[in-house]
Amino acid sequence: MKITFRTVLATVMLGAFLTIAQANPTPPDSTLRLIKDDPIAAALDSLASSKILNSADFCPSFNASGDDTAPYFDEATYRKRMAKLDAASPFDLVYNDAVRAYIDLYAVRKRNISKKMLGLAQNYFPLFEDKLAQFNLPLELKYLAIVESALNPAIRSRVGATGLWQFMYGTGKLFGLNTTSYVDERCDPYKSTVAACRYFTYLYGIYHDWSLVLAAYNSGPGNVNKAIRRSGGGRTYWEIRPYLPQETQGYVPAFIAVNYVMNYSDEHNLKAIIPPINGMDMDTVHVNHEVSLKQISDILDVPYEDVRYLNPSYILGIIPYTGEPSTLVLPRAKIAAFITNERAIYDYADRAKPNRNYSVPSPTNSTASKANQNMGASLTKVAAKYHTVKGGESLGTIASRYHVTTTQIRKWNGMKSSTVRKGQTLVVKPAVKAPATTTTTDAPKSDAAPTDNTGTDKKADNNDVDNTNTASSTEPAKTTTNSKPATTTTTSSAAKKYTYYTVKRGDNLSIIANKYKVNINDIKKWNNMRSNNLLAGQKLKIQTK
Repeated sequence: MKITFRTVLATVMLGAFLTIAQANPTPPDSTLRLIKDDPIAAALDSLASSKILNSADFCPSFNASGDDTAPYFDEATYRKRMAKLDAASPFDLVYNDAVRAYIDLYAVRKRNISKKMLGLAQNYFPLFEDKLAQFNLPLELKYLAIVESALNPAIRSRVGATGLWQFMYGTGKLFGLNTTSYVDERCDPYKSTVAACRYFTYLYGIYHDWSLVLAAYNSGPGNVNKAIRRSGGGRTYWEIRPYLPQETQGYVPAFIAVNYVMNYSDEHNLKAIIPPINGMDMDTVHVNHEVSLKQISDILDVPYEDVRYLNPSYILGIIPYTGEPSTLVLPRAKIAAFITNERAIYDYADRAKPNRNYSVPSPTNSTASKANQNMGASLTKVAAKYHTVKGGESLGTIASRYHVTTTQIRKWNGMKSSTVRKGQTLVVKPAVKAPATTTTTDAPKSDAAPTDNTGTDKKADNNDVDNTNTASSTEPAKTTTNSKPATTTTTSSAAKKYTYYTVKRGDNLSIIANKYKVNINDIKKWNNMRSNNLLAGQKLKIQTK
């Protein structure tokens, strides 16, 4: 599938390795070594670096007390076991030094990752086997996903091959996988598996040899056809192997080694580590609205990393709506909560629309000051709001209703978890006290943020910039008189103070208003905003008391 070009040095190294390996069988006390930047080893490393699959939840007590010794077997044992596998397979499962090198990779050098892949296989292999059977293809092809991606659905190679089956963009398009700015179906386990089955069927129609199908899947039919010609008409993989790209020369031996290791994992003391997200505990729902995975995470109280892992095809974390429903994968226990609160989730998404313009600066309006002349109206005292939990409600839906976050509700109520029970009373908005005085002045003439001469944007760890400015209005102070004398609000010539807040991704007006103990409407007035939409990097002017 992937066609890469090695440097002259890597070519010479691999050629020397193959020559030595064939001339000198492996002694009992040593193992063969692969070239340093072997792409198959790189795929294993990508799995090791995956945040969710390398978490404490994935292996909470990894081999805390068990024996993790890699056992030694002689050549006769390897050959006997491989012959047994070969007799039951349409593939040519041979045993030689090149295959032994990859057995060493999976069973010895990368054995910890192999244990994780044994656990992940329980999630993906049922899907692979089902689709392979539908296309009347050998079930051993399921092991190819381990060679390609180490069962990491979000992996992307340095040449652009993506997903479990490592489709390049053009090949993916050819076999029905669409890629847009928001969705990459090459990362969709179901759709990419169907596309892989179609590609396998196409390649077998050309070569009628499964080893050549594997070679063509990796390097493309063009390179296989060239190797056949250069070999003088060879019709088996081992005959044309010296004429294939360097990566493909290790590809089929790796596939054979994976067949062996997966079938003899117990003998090699490889015990499956079950992932925190089990395939049997997942289900799907249709989404008929634009919503971000972060919003889904917040409302349903599912860790964001879990939602991203379960939905790798949404590459920007946004589920777009184009007139057709999209598929969302969730833990089975959260499916009912989504269906019950679907409308509330969509309403919340509308109020806190995901940021679609990642680098567009916030526009300025030279006439903004006219709209802000009365923005200094004093706050009135507001009593705390309480909510009694009803059946079927979750902390996320309650937070959405009152335009606050689940974290805020937990803080206000001293909650250690997000679990709520029917009949429970929650503080959903704390009391807001009126300021000591009601004296205000007009806003400065200019609504644009001041020139940043303090270097505060360079402080990555401090988004809340203490960049207080004092501005005096050039117009006379005005006194606003209401129809009732008792509610008359006067202003003084004293200048007001402002601080400027830089919007972070995930922020909304409710979060910012709560942070500064102000009203959302005031923030909108101070910044001449007609909607609640925010852009990452946008500067908001906040009046300080």
